Amino acid sequence: PAGGKWKIEREEQLIKLITGETDEPIKTPPSAAPVRYGQYSMKHLSVILILIFLTSCHSWDFKKNQDKPYNDSDVTYMYIYKDDSNSEKSKPVDSLKLLKTGNEKSLILYNDIDSICKTVDGFIYLNVFKINNEKFAIIIDSTTKVFKFNHDKFEKILNFPIAISFSNIELDKIDINADTYTDVLLKIPSGGTFGDDCICLFYNPDKKTLVFDSKTELRNIKLNLKDKTVESFYAWSSAVFAIEKYSFRKIEEKINLANTTGNPKFDNLVEVIKFDKDGKKIRKDTIKVK
Repeated sequence: PAGGKWKIEREEQLIKLITGETDEPIKTPPSAAPVRYGQYSMKHLSVILILIFLTSCHSWDFKKNQDKPYNDSDVTYMYIYKDDSNSEKSKPVDSLKLLKTGNEKSLILYNDIDSICKTVDGFIYLNVFKINNEKFAIIIDSTTKVFKFNHDKFEKILNFPIAISFSNIELDKIDINADTYTDVLLKIPSGGTFGDDCICLFYNPDKKTLVFDSKTELRNIKLNLKDKTVESFYAWSSAVFAIEKYSFRKIEEKINLANTTGNPKFDNLVEVIKFDKDGKKIRKDTIKVK
């Protein structure tokens, strides 16, 4: 009958419209076959709902795969072993998930993680942490890089020419400048007799990010929070700095004259230089030390 044929065609067109095979409007019924809402059975309705669900799932999976910024085949794991032997007893005790496409790009794997710290000696140090309700990350490999998590991804904010070594890296979360906000003190062993490279990252609450005093080089520091000073020890000299808002101001410097001049007659002699608030030398003394 004409009405039954139209009903079949209408159902087929409705299914095509749901699955995206057509965008034509549904045909109107012929006058000989008026539409009665009760003529569709529960079976027809169930089929249509299942098709809608399957089509939605397919579209969501397709979009998810399209938006995924990396391939699963690019994921690799770096292991830390119990010892340096090649025996079967040497089992990995920890692993670091990375992308083969690069260490910095690997941070996308940690977008949903607020805290993790892993090191593969001599290869990479990765630390994701939160301070002051903001998320940051530090990667140390051939250089030291600092990232801030903004909205949905990590963005690089600082870069230092300091490479990883085979010694332990320390990261302390403390209030360095006494402004009630947590700052970051990073100590990176440089090997040899030169000790640690020290990076002080101040938290700027106005910009909600970490800032760095690029004019001051700190090594092997001794932090004195009580009088807001930090003492830095170099190969043949040392310096004392006053801790200011987001920077350091040199107030004293001591120089070992025998080592800096190469003249043995200056053994045990140290030159002490004092600086004013503008960084100008205001006094110089030579003292004898044991």
